[in-house]
Amino acid sequence: WRAVHGEELGLRSLFAEGHSAVVRAQQLHLGMQLQDDEDLVLDLRIGHVGRSSLCFVQRVLRSSDRQEAARADVVIVVLGADGRPAPVPDAVRRRVVPLQLLDRIDPGERPTDAWCRAVPIRPSDLDVLQHVNQSRYVEMVDDTLQLAVAAGVQPFEGPAQHEAVRVSPKRISIAYERETRVGDDLQVFSWPSGAGQADFELCRASDGAPVARARALF
Repeated sequence: WRAVHGEELGLRSLFAEGHSAVVRAQQLHLGMQLQDDEDLVLDLRIGHVGRSSLCFVQRVLRSSDRQEAARADVVIVVLGADGRPAPVPDAVRRRVVPLQLLDRIDPGERPTDAWCRAVPIRPSDLDVLQHVNQSRYVEMVDDTLQLAVAAGVQPFEGPAQHEAVRVSPKRISIAYERETRVGDDLQVFSWPSGAGQADFELCRASDGAPVARARALF
């Protein structure tokens, strides 16, 4: 938020004109484990501009050697005052130097025997826009993975599966389909989708409509 309202990215005037934005997808990469008391540097750039979308490249760097500890490529869609996608102004577009982005990873179709758990939406899950914050969906995916393992479910194909999932996934790709709010309780499905990977689908319990879909790599 500090970057959006600062001068460097040129976005302050965009949102001052009544525009808003929603997160459409995230590609998350965990590069290394950090130790207590390590100093970090946070780096944010715009890596790509589409017609009505921007991709923010957010990096966590170890201060001592500038090694990348984590990265998130976050695609947002710019909305006009009417709530519909709006073109990104040329003034913003001219500031962008394109970066190499993380490859998008799409999950597969959910099988009928996928493991499932119920997730109630709490007021604390909401952000300032009064819908579930995108970071909470990532936490729901990770919680579902750990709970599935605790229930004795094989999370993905391949040897030494339970040993592998004792550490965090090295990569999570997630795409958002619909907003959810308090009262929209969810069902979160998980199933193995290949060697070293698991897929997830988050659906509204009331009508089964998909809310988000994700894949975790180990």
